[in-house]
Amino acid sequence: MTLIRPTLPDDVPILVRLTEETGIFRPGEIKTLDEVLAQAVAQPGGEGYHSYTLEAERQRIGFSVHGPNTMTEGTWDLYWIVVRADCHRAGWGGKLLAFVEDDIRKRGGRLIVAETSSLPTYEPTRKFYLKHGYTQAAVVPDYYADGDSLVFFCKRLR
Repeated sequence: MTLIRPTLPDDVPILVRLTEETGIFRPGEIKTLDEVLAQAVAQPGGEGYHSYTLEAERQRIGFSVHGPNTMTEGTWDLYWIVVRADCHRAGWGGKLLAFVEDDIRKRGGRLIVAETSSLPTYEPTRKFYLKHGYTQAAVVPDYYADGDSLVFFCKRLR
C-alpha cells in the first residue's frame, strides 16, 4: 500500500538519514534539510514549508518540501523531493511530484520553481524535471562554487 501523508516529527531523523544515504547532498544541505523539516512539522499546513512523506509497505521511502514564494502571486518553490536510493527509477519520485503539483494547484499556485546543481551527480535530477514537463529556465554560473552552477527549472500549473 502506498501513502503520501504530512510529515510528522518522528519522520524527520529517518528522512534526513534517507537523504544522506543517497550520496548526492553535501553536509551543509543535510543540515539545512534538518532545519527545514523541523520548521515544516512545527507548523503543518501553515504558510511556510509543506512537507509530505511517501510510504510504501509501511516504510518511508521519500518526501517532499515545498512552499509559497511570498514575494510573488502564485509561485511556489519546490525545495526538496527525495526518494530512497534503492527505490530510484521505480516511479516513486513521479508519484510524489504529481502529488506536490496537485497540492500546489489546490492552494492556488500557478508556477513551480525548482533549483538544482549543475554537477554531474545531479544529472539524474535535471533529467527528472525535464521528464515531468519542467523547463530549464536559467543557469547562474558558478553559483554554489566554481564549476557548480545553479540550474532553475519551472513548470506552469495553469
